[in-house]
Amino acid sequence: MIIVGNSHVSVFRGGRLMVEGTREAVDIHWVGALEINHFFDDHPAATRIRRLFEGEPGWKILLLGNHDIFRLIELSQKYSPHQAFEFLQGRYRQVFLELKGKGNFAWMIGLQQTKNVHFEGFGPEAIAELAQAFNRALKEWCLGVGIPVIDPLPHILGEDGLPRRELLRDDELHLKPSSASVYFGEMARVLGERLVFSEEWAGLEREPKSEPESFCALLCEELGIPQRNNGGLSLPKLEEKLLAFAQTRLQDRGISLALTRESELASSGLFDSLDLVEFFTHAIDLMGTDL
Repeated sequence: MIIVGNSHVSVFRGGRLMVEGTREAVDIHWVGALEINHFFDDHPAATRIRRLFEGEPGWKILLLGNHDIFRLIELSQKYSPHQAFEFLQGRYRQVFLELKGKGNFAWMIGLQQTKNVHFEGFGPEAIAELAQAFNRALKEWCLGVGIPVIDPLPHILGEDGLPRRELLRDDELHLKPSSASVYFGEMARVLGERLVFSEEWAGLEREPKSEPESFCALLCEELGIPQRNNGGLSLPKLEEKLLAFAQTRLQDRGISLALTRESELASSGLFDSLDLVEFFTHAIDLMGTDL
């Protein structure tokens, strides 16, 4: 089994994921801000998905949506809402039929982002309502052509159509790994296979608290860089060494300013983009990571 999709695959990053009973490992892959149009313009994300699905004999699950709702809003402002809706639905149908031809294909519905996005005339509730309408129409079509749909949203959304806060990570965008059980239940019902996290999972050392942190965590995991790969340094010690490095760069420029762990290095204007690259390189060296 393989699950590929946008950043909402992070809900399955709670440890080694397996099929209950067989202990078969489940592959999880994040491919960035995936859009349906990527399958029509030779985008690397779509190319990778096709390659991954070709080599998977079991269930091939695609978690896709979210960013296409933003595209739908933009298209609706250029064309009629009905035309935009039908255009994107048609593209989904074409791609889903292609992937269905590879066997054992299922669509997984993820959360719709309503935070940190701004569209004139579309507040969070309006975005959520549009996403539900789009998903409902596509789900009905999928079931009509024999494509299983994994839809846990009835267990996740509140009466206002927005996700229940207690299920979300600190970034308020993605589900906690502990919330993956709602997906597991739907997968068992729809596919007949229940997933579980391996018992050795001890949790993340530090949960992402913002959208940039979530992005970096996903990127590092996809590149195979462990979160705890700190070269044997404790986090305070690593911070101390990075601050000393930054302090030295200031002194070399004749700037006498004491830096602390609360100092804002990126937006203070004291350092430019080349400095930040040097900080990153120094941190990588300290952690003993070879990129």
